[in-house]
Amino acid sequence: VDISPQTVQSLLQDMQLVVNGKSGTARGAFANFGDNKNDVGGKTGTAEVIKGKNAVDTALFVGVTPVSNPKYIVVVVIERGGSGGRIAAPTGRRILQFIVNGADGVTPVRPGDDLD
Repeated sequence: VDISPQTVQSLLQDMQLVVNGKSGTARGAFANFGDNKNDVGGKTGTAEVIKGKNAVDTALFVGVTPVSNPKYIVVVVIERGGSGGRIAAPTGRRILQFIVNGADGVTPVRPGDDLD
């Protein structure tokens, strides 16, 4: 894909605001990320899938770090999960915490644990 460096920088800055901005949809999920939070970006999403008469939302999150020179991308898709900011972003945060801060920076998760 032919994308100008200026467009890439603009997208990365926007993704950084999703995690760090006052109205960022992943801000709450990344509140306890740690000192390196400013070098993380993300994009949340919710795909509404209609099954018969019911809507079952698929939660989406794409994260990137470091924003200043991207090296890692994390993609989280949780079918029937709900909203991307509330469900997928906390999962992505834990993965990115492990990448950026190491195992000591991540709280272990067990089945049934709340991811917020």
